[in-house]
Amino acid sequence: MPERAPNGYFVRDLVVFNPLRRGGYVAKGFVFEAPDLTNSPVADLNLFQDQLCLLLASLHENQRLQVQYFCDSDYKGELLRYQQETEQFTNVWTKRARNERFTRYWQSMSERKLRRQRVILYVSRALENVPRSFQSTAARREYYATLLDQLQSEFEHVHRLLLSWCEQRETCVVSKGRQVREQKETFPSSPLSPRHAAVHWN
Repeated sequence: MPERAPNGYFVRDLVVFNPLRRGGYVAKGFVFEAPDLTNSPVADLNLFQDQLCLLLASLHENQRLQVQYFCDSDYKGELLRYQQETEQFTNVWTKRARNERFTRYWQSMSERKLRRQRVILYVSRALENVPRSFQSTAARREYYATLLDQLQSEFEHVHRLLLSWCEQRETCVVSKGRQVREQKETFPSSPLSPRHAAVHWN
């Protein structure tokens, strides 16, 4: 085990550890948001476990999967979206009720009384490339640009794999900056109600 974390930097939405050559590693994180399965039937739980096994089996030999789990109280995005939808309503009673919920939940979030479980899936791989000697700076830049293009394509394939894995559960998958499919929420659902599962860039 290393005594301290290796040097890392962000480039093209990837996390690169150590040099961009043999001895280095590249990783990407995906935030996974799943609906609550606490009261789900055993058949659904078994199906979810089987799909997890399929996900692990789908990774290449040079890829590794790490899972980060933590809790916080951050529902800011959901609450702001809920409030934006509220502003579009014309019924006075509906707007009053939704505004009350927004204020109450926002206060609870500020006081850290809410609990949100987070799961981040990190997929990483070791680098095996050995750069040749370059004749010019332009050639060096072209080499590393091509390498990063290849790595981006590889992790886009991982993202598509996660998309297909979630779609098998009829869930929603979200990537950074765009939403593939969305289930609309209608009043009087709580702004904090889990509506779908999602996977997006971290």
